[in-house]
Amino acid sequence: MTAGCAHRWVRRLATVAIVALGAGGCTSRMAQLEGARGHTEWISGGDGGTAEVPSVFVLRNPTLGWVKVESMRTEAGTECGTVPPLPASIAPGKQMEVAVIARFPRASGDAVRTVTLESKGDEPLVLRVDGRFQPAAPADAKPPQPIAPAGK
Repeated sequence: MTAGCAHRWVRRLATVAIVALGAGGCTSRMAQLEGARGHTEWISGGDGGTAEVPSVFVLRNPTLGWVKVESMRTEAGTECGTVPPLPASIAPGKQMEVAVIARFPRASGDAVRTVTLESKGDEPLVLRVDGRFQPAAPADAKPPQPIAPAGK
């Protein structure tokens, strides 16, 4: 093989690779996104009302294809925003941030709020914010007593 022939062969191979990976032509699944899918927050203090739990999920695309996120569904009492805004395509090596403010009524106790990212033809990706209320000490609780040394 001559040097000129080898050079043309390498250029053709590079062109085929660029076309295969080019401008969104190759897609990947949302399940391939890397990053935390859940956040647990222990909520303490406060009487009545509602506790707000802010969370930010960073989803990185480690694949060579683009990941499309078209829409999201949330539960009542949950606010969400994304960077970039939806609908979005996440390029290879790039990321998407999903900011969530989940509200938990204290009267309802522990609960989970979900955010579901969706795209046509792909399985939904579910993000969870788990709000857990710390139990209160009994009203008649005495202060902790020192522990007696062993053997006495």
